[in-house]
Amino acid sequence: MLVGLNALLIRPGMTGIGSHASNLVETLALAEEPEAYMLHRPDVTLPKREGLYPVPVIVTDSHFEQRELPNILGRLEVDLYHSPLPSCPVYRPCPAIVTVHDVIPLARPDLTSRSFAEYFQAVAELCIPSAELVITVSEFSRQDILRFLGVAAEKIRVVHQPAARRFCLPVSEKDMARVRVQYRLPARFVLYVGSLEPRKNTDGLLEALTALPKVQLVLVGRVQEDYDVEGSIARLGLAGRVRRLSYVRGEDLPALYALADVFVFPSLYEGFGLPVLEAMACGCPVVCSSATSLPEVGGKAVLYADPSSPQELATQIGRLLDSGELRDTLGERGRHRAAEFSHQRYATELLGIYQEFVS
Repeated sequence: MLVGLNALLIRPGMTGIGSHASNLVETLALAEEPEAYMLHRPDVTLPKREGLYPVPVIVTDSHFEQRELPNILGRLEVDLYHSPLPSCPVYRPCPAIVTVHDVIPLARPDLTSRSFAEYFQAVAELCIPSAELVITVSEFSRQDILRFLGVAAEKIRVVHQPAARRFCLPVSEKDMARVRVQYRLPARFVLYVGSLEPRKNTDGLLEALTALPKVQLVLVGRVQEDYDVEGSIARLGLAGRVRRLSYVRGEDLPALYALADVFVFPSLYEGFGLPVLEAMACGCPVVCSSATSLPEVGGKAVLYADPSSPQELATQIGRLLDSGELRDTLGERGRHRAAEFSHQRYATELLGIYQEFVS
């Protein structure tokens, strides 16, 4: 079996689907099978093992996927193509699997940009119906795909992703001390990791902070276009209590999670919620939204809050900040919960799906 894998989304500073693609490649590198060609950007180095073949690709224009990619797959003579995006060549020399993480542009168009909604509508009409199988990342997203895309139930599989391996390894005191100094972190702080935008409920988190006097918040992530996070911070009188880090190196994130007293993820809509899994893997106690897919990820290892209620969010954060015993309990539960989303299970499920199309 020879698989062609789209790894073009892997790049420095990636989030979301890029992180998912990186975890997919890392999982295949840790497994013994399958053989695979990994299409990647020339400036990116991928994990290596025997049987994984990197193929540097330069994407020339917006027509690359439909015009050039089929020829590349034909030359490589792959048995199967897997894209971690919800798109693939409509005309191609092999079966294709696409990953659909969520259908936010259809389910909540108010939470996304018009340009992305138009892109998603196009691939929903053209590419997704042509794929032999759709993989999605949660049962919640599976139900949304059935509802909004009309894909036949037998063509959808749920495969939960793992956190990157670096989040599952112990963090040294030396690394934590270095990260604290490098990023000028407070002695105690609440942490958020993800893009800063309305869908992630950034304003709700900031409003919750107003009910937690003296608590310091560290926000890690890029600001979505047209969202004025600094304006919200100033309007709520939080200047001096919010530390913004637009970019943190991936290798520094485990130490950041380990240093935080609480990780909070108040998102309004998620197809999965990878930062929750990362925080749990690092033993950081979590407060997250009770909406959409997040209870499927957190299970009984996190505290939940209604994302529409900043006061409820503040109450749950305060419970953790006030109780070292509760923080320790949830930190341990989180590690065990994250271990259920293992690379081994992920690889086994993917391999089983791949084999269906080449046997």
